[in-house]
Amino acid sequence: MMQRVADHLNRWPRLGRIALIFGITLELIILLVWDALLLDLLGEDPAASSTPFIIAVVAGVGIYVWGWWALVGFSDKTWRIGKPGAVFALVGFLGLLAVIGMIIYAAASGNVV
Repeated sequence: MMQRVADHLNRWPRLGRIALIFGITLELIILLVWDALLLDLLGEDPAASSTPFIIAVVAGVGIYVWGWWALVGFSDKTWRIGKPGAVFALVGFLGLLAVIGMIIYAAASGNVV
């Protein structure tokens, strides 16, 4: 299955893969920040209010670098997507399902954070 996903992604243009990296990074950051807010990391301490922001920045850079390495590559040679690229895309798909589930749950319960 991973090879089929990798083969499919190899047919995408470079700009399309870069857009995919951006989208996956954005949705995973939304999940991380939303979870940080739900775990009430903000608390009453004003110094702790920057915690979700710090989590978002550090995780966002890490996820984006991982996605770039997996789907675009850092060399000038023709890049072939392998198992890491397929894993990144599948994590992104599962993240999208989680974001949709959290939105549905929040809308159904009336508790939109």
